[in-house]
Amino acid sequence: MSDDQFYQGLRELVYLQLQGRPNMTNKSRRRRAFVAVESLKAALDGSGDSRAVKGDEMRSKPVRDLRWSARAHNCIEQLGAETLGDLAECTPDDLLYCKNVGTTTVTEIQGKLMEHGLRLRGDW
Repeated sequence: MSDDQFYQGLRELVYLQLQGRPNMTNKSRRRRAFVAVESLKAALDGSGDSRAVKGDEMRSKPVRDLRWSARAHNCIEQLGAETLGDLAECTPDDLLYCKNVGTTTVTEIQGKLMEHGLRLRGDW
């Protein structure tokens, strides 16, 4: 079995594990499975160092540099998050406690964080 076959099988396994989460779309399940396996692959290869540096750069990026909907922007202001790292320290429930924030806004914030290689705390 080649490494590519092994990682493909691992991706499929992680995807199947995520099937139990009914609130996720298939695209989201595939993406999360891919990210999980690629992170594991980088850690096993020892090539995770460059990603760690890039992750630190992303965590220090100001949230004001990104385009947000009005509700997401107001939520971020209510939380007092100034960087993507500050925002990533929040849980989805923290976001939902903000005034006028629902699942659509939480999904938007999660999507922006994923674009930059981050995710909310407690969000798998």
